[in-house]
Amino acid sequence: MRKAVPQRPPVDDYVEKVLLGSLKKRARTVQPAEEEDPELTKAKKALEQVEADKAEARQLRADDLLSLGEFAREIRRLEDKERETKEKVSTFPETPARAGSAAGRIVREWEGGTVDMKRQEIMRTIESVMISGAGKGGAQRGVFRPELLEIVWK
Repeated sequence: MRKAVPQRPPVDDYVEKVLLGSLKKRARTVQPAEEEDPELTKAKKALEQVEADKAEARQLRADDLLSLGEFAREIRRLEDKERETKEKVSTFPETPARAGSAAGRIVREWEGGTVDMKRQEIMRTIESVMISGAGKGGAQRGVFRPELLEIVWK
């Protein structure tokens, strides 16, 4: 005797479809991020350069082109510069995130996402799902009617 395989209720499919539609709409209406402060951009580039210089100093030491003393002085100088630059960067306000970027990411990852990820996103986005009464009548039994659902967004 074959066991009946439980099927996903159509309401789950409908809620998922509406949720993804809403997220896609939000992802399309992404506002461009505000421009980053030029001084912050300059400081970030300086940090990248310090990292590159440290890597170069390590390579020169590994190739025995720098003495241990020269290497230690250079690394100390670069770490001081890095610390000063990081302190400077911490004084700038954070770069604003683009609106809708999370929605776009969720839409891209939805099909490969875990049940827990999907459940978490649904709980974060939907306040409640209201189901209106279907009324009496045998013809309506077992028939999914999406017009009876109302999704309340957070």
